[in-house]
Amino acid sequence: MLHIVALLYAEPYYRKTVECLTACGLPVAFTERHRGSGSLSYAMNRGFEKVEAAAQFVWFTTDISFDPDVPRKLLEALEQNPALAAIHPAHPSDHLSHRPNGTGEVVEVPYLEFTAPMWRAADFRACGLLDENHWYWYQDLLISREARTLGRGLAVHHGAAVGHVYRRADAVLHPVTRAR
Repeated sequence: MLHIVALLYAEPYYRKTVECLTACGLPVAFTERHRGSGSLSYAMNRGFEKVEAAAQFVWFTTDISFDPDVPRKLLEALEQNPALAAIHPAHPSDHLSHRPNGTGEVVEVPYLEFTAPMWRAADFRACGLLDENHWYWYQDLLISREARTLGRGLAVHHGAAVGHVYRRADAVLHPVTRAR
């Protein structure tokens, strides 16, 4: 079964993410950072622990927007590609391999960002969860490296895109965003 672990945000723009999560009709376990500005790794690991016993697949989400069929597309791609540990929807990214390319293809990549990856729960556990020594950056590279070390694949699905805006570039930041 697929479960969603959703990182809560205090910023008003997060309402769109909640609308998208509600529309897809899947079980959601919300998780939050310590005092609103702590470690993403800590929050996602605690969320995973909430759903691990019941979940075969876990979709970790941050502040994204998406069509209700995106989780289904990601899940189908993982089910059709048993060598993959995880898959990420295409999205506006600093990393070219994660940006939508218009092909609709599932493309294997060397690493996944942690904006909205869907993992096989057993692979996420086997990789040792996210390194909580890293608050926001590098934990995605470390867990990707661990998946590769275990011989597991990682991919981006260019037929399942999500919206994601890097808030750090906004001119006017919410006080919680500034605290991060």
